[in-house]
Amino acid sequence: HGRRSLKLDGREVVGGLDDASRAGRQGAMRSTELLERSTRQLEEAARQALETEEVSQGVMSDLSAQRDVISNMRRNMRTIGSELTSARQSLGRMLSRAKQNQLITSVIGSVLAFAMMFWLLCLAGLPLKDTLLLAVAVLLLGSGIAAVRRKMKARSELPAP
Repeated sequence: HGRRSLKLDGREVVGGLDDASRAGRQGAMRSTELLERSTRQLEEAARQALETEEVSQGVMSDLSAQRDVISNMRRNMRTIGSELTSARQSLGRMLSRAKQNQLITSVIGSVLAFAMMFWLLCLAGLPLKDTLLLAVAVLLLGSGIAAVRRKMKARSELPAP
């Protein structure tokens, strides 16, 4: 009797429960979908993190290899620098000795040329003093001509500006 006064019959109550159940089920389904979507996003983020970690490990490995190459090159450049310094010093010593040898050869040649000139002029029967002065003059003239020739040759070998 109270149900009729409230205008409730059995169908409405059952129907009311059905609407509430449906709303609860839809809310649960939405929550489940949201949970699944969040789970997929989380799995995707984890996959990307692992992929990024693999890439970064590769980059770190490449950088380590490049650091080793740079270190080896630096070491080789130091070695080359010290060898070039040693070679430069050796060439300097060789040039110095070559100049010394050239000077010694010039002195010996000059002494021999003077002796030959003196001997040849002695054969001409000139007085000893005149023979000596003439031999020195010829020797100086020959040395001057040789020096001028060397300078001219050095100028012709200079690169054009």
